[in-house]
Amino acid sequence: SYYLSFAGKSPEDTLISTKELAMIKNIKIMADGKEAKDIKLKFTTTIIKTSGESVQLENDGTDISSEIKDKLKELQAGDKFSFENIRIIAKDGQETTYPVITYEVK
Repeated sequence: SYYLSFAGKSPEDTLISTKELAMIKNIKIMADGKEAKDIKLKFTTTIIKTSGESVQLENDGTDISSEIKDKLKELQAGDKFSFENIRIIAKDGQETTYPVITYEVK
């Protein structure tokens, strides 16, 4: 089974600093403790700021789009974001859905 690693965090570690967000490049798909290669990933990023402003952006692939990176870099303590509608597609075309992951900026 697969799990996703974002900013080197395990799925249970849901607090993230603005410094960690500034260095984000991609999401790693992990299997058996190693990065799974040749796997496709699609997801929606939902950003909810403490001001009430929210935005949803689609991403196709493990590399995070520049648009999403820019939005994540704007976040401040208390803001939240989540990865939703996560679909992991194996080489053989088999698609696995993955539960929502929500992070809070510390």
